[in-house]
Amino acid sequence: FLQALYDAGAGPSFDAVGMHPYSYPLSPVDAVPLNHFVTETPALRDVMVANGDGDIRIWATEYGAPTGEADQAVSDEEQAAFLDDAIRQWERWEWAGPLMIYSWRDRGTSVDDREDNFGLLDHHFRPKPALDVLLSVTGGVPPS
Repeated sequence: FLQALYDAGAGPSFDAVGMHPYSYPLSPVDAVPLNHFVTETPALRDVMVANGDGDIRIWATEYGAPTGEADQAVSDEEQAAFLDDAIRQWERWEWAGPLMIYSWRDRGTSVDDREDNFGLLDHHFRPKPALDVLLSVTGGVPPS
């Protein structure tokens, strides 16, 4: 897709490349085909460099992993470990822009609905272990 944008002449019209580098149920650092985090992100970077955009950053406009019992959901502990791995890997890439976490709070309460369970807090505002990871990186304080 990105190469097609360059081929169509769109290169000069953007200041960053945004992507959603989801990897769940895999860790973001599991180097397997189609792991959008650790394999597809550098592949996008290669396309950018090949097209003269080595100075443009890639923004992770959504990253997260759902907890619960739905297909491909992960445990609360895995969600925290994945976030930690993602942040540390993202920081290693000097060409990486912001890493935006999806999402602050669970959308709903159904453990069987993957989309209800991406939050760092559950639907009732109770922190999940992933919140501690984010706070340790940002130096923030937990919500009261």
